[in-house]
Amino acid sequence: SAAGCNKQNLEPLGKCPVVMQMVTAKDSYKDITYSFLAPVDWMTVSPSAYLVQAYSAKAIKENQYNYPYIDITNYEKVNSLTPRDERMRIYKDLFSNKYNDYIGLVEKELSLVNAKPSDIKFKLYKGEHGKIAAMQYTYTDTAKGITFLVVDCYREDINYSVYGSADIRSEDFDPSKTIPWIIDSLTAK
Repeated sequence: SAAGCNKQNLEPLGKCPVVMQMVTAKDSYKDITYSFLAPVDWMTVSPSAYLVQAYSAKAIKENQYNYPYIDITNYEKVNSLTPRDERMRIYKDLFSNKYNDYIGLVEKELSLVNAKPSDIKFKLYKGEHGKIAAMQYTYTDTAKGITFLVVDCYREDINYSVYGSADIRSEDFDPSKTIPWIIDSLTAK
């Protein structure tokens, strides 16, 4: 193809619409330290290797049953229902605007809780370190009677994802206004 004809129009990420702070979290099982932006007053934990989670301290204090949370995962290293090589291909395909296999993966995982993804949106951003693929969808947990908003982001230069989930009625946390900026800020050393 002619030079420049294959360029993707990436939306610049721009400024985060939410007040965030830089936090550091240590992987409890591996010698990895994560630094990333998180909403102010959130706390971090590392419940297993290659996974760091952040939670709203306010939601925990108020004993909210379905508190919003963020998962930062090294998707190359964690176990999953889907074989590693297939997962790696699916995530890499996102950067070429191919997301049907990703949706299939989400459908497979949500079927375990009798749910289906809906209101699916996909966007590629230009971040500080290159491309960011952002998948957004909702699903209803029928057992809890709650619809969740999910934003799952991937960065082309690292094998990490940042996944955020919140009750769609939440006024405290909107994953679509934070997760792309969190992955853009992420370092793991």
